[in-house]
Amino acid sequence: MLSIIESLTSKITCAQSKMDSFLNGKTPTIEEIVEDAIVTEKANKKSTTLEIDDDYFINSKNRLALLNPKCPIHGDKYITENGWTPNKLDTITGDKIKIIRQMHICSKCKTVLLPSLDCIKLPYGRIVKNGQRYLLELTIEDGLSLRKAKRRFKNTFGLEISIDRIWNLIQSTGKMCNEKMDEIDVNFSGVAPYDEDILLKTDNNVVKMTLLDAVNGYAIKE
Repeated sequence: MLSIIESLTSKITCAQSKMDSFLNGKTPTIEEIVEDAIVTEKANKKSTTLEIDDDYFINSKNRLALLNPKCPIHGDKYITENGWTPNKLDTITGDKIKIIRQMHICSKCKTVLLPSLDCIKLPYGRIVKNGQRYLLELTIEDGLSLRKAKRRFKNTFGLEISIDRIWNLIQSTGKMCNEKMDEIDVNFSGVAPYDEDILLKTDNNVVKMTLLDAVNGYAIKE
């Protein structure tokens, strides 16, 4: 029995626990949740949801589904489709994509199986932050125009992004930085250089104007 649990937990990335599992002040492990929720079969037992990191594909209903859904205890003998669940993920450009996951259930022990999104969600989360940071470095630190930053972004990541989205990213970041600066009590050194960068060349140029504290190295206003 232990070998079954050990084999199963190597594939599970998320398991649904119960409130009772935390009453002793100890956070249960996945092995303990599996043993309690799956191995111990009870007539009145509620269904347990497991996210499985395994091979999957897009089925005929355009849903992300496990290629070979199997109950860890009963195999594929009692497996049937059991509805679906939608998920929204952020892409590197800031757009959101909708992924619908096919659910399967083992009619014997009521275990619900779902394909794990860890391999999609975690890399995207990191790439989104890196991509946004890259755009801010190009425009704010390197002083590139929005059009040049858009072109550099496409050459680096192979993805299109609108100038409006870059501009909104700069505005939201600048607003957040100003709010944080207002919370910080700093002493002005008295030496303040001024700098300008043209971000967007149009009939009325979009210009970034920055006032710096030359000694302390922070932006007084932007």
